[in-house]
Amino acid sequence: MRVPLLALLGGALQADRRQAHREVALAAANALHQRFNPKGGFIRAWGRLDTTEQANMAIIDCMMNLPLLYWASLESGDPKYREAAICHADNTLRFFIRPDDSVFHAYRFDLKTGQPMGGDNYCGRSVDSHWARGTAWAIYGFALSHRYTGDRKYLDASLRLARKFTQLLGADPIPVWDFRLPAGEARLRDTSAGAVACAVTRSWRNWARRTRRSREPKRPCFGTCATSPV
Repeated sequence: MRVPLLALLGGALQADRRQAHREVALAAANALHQRFNPKGGFIRAWGRLDTTEQANMAIIDCMMNLPLLYWASLESGDPKYREAAICHADNTLRFFIRPDDSVFHAYRFDLKTGQPMGGDNYCGRSVDSHWARGTAWAIYGFALSHRYTGDRKYLDASLRLARKFTQLLGADPIPVWDFRLPAGEARLRDTSAGAVACAVTRSWRNWARRTRRSREPKRPCFGTCATSPV
């Protein structure tokens, strides 16, 4: 129920306003909201809801799911979806982003207390590594949360992570799959991470158009895509 479904539903709803499309999208939002853990303030990434499998884990990818919840509140008038999305975004910003602006792939929370337990990893090279695609999800996801909420902290996070991302690109505009590979390990490139990171520039352009604050980016990945705001 991740990005492909959201894109499909969004396209169908924009193409026409048939009730069937609306009902499918709201059903998807309900299913996603059922995965929200109010004590920990996060959306459970994996595992059936009738099991404890991975019940205490959130992943950075889920930032791309939040627009479905924002939309559901706008469409239904029920604020619970938006509130869950904001809570998840706030905790992602608080716990997933390290002081050096690298990003955890996953994070675990204590189910009894809701307190944070620490980072985890299933897609990057290691828990303490810096998975490029995860950073791209974060860059785009925070920009989307800013679009729906108007909260500047999400835009600031998106831009900050993008600056870090571009600093690590080096001369090649296509990012290595993990920015913390040991010396001597094959530096395989991840075109999907680059594509996601570049796609976010549409959100930046919209914000820049509204505020008339923009500049030409100086780094290759974003520089080849669009103008980004300051």
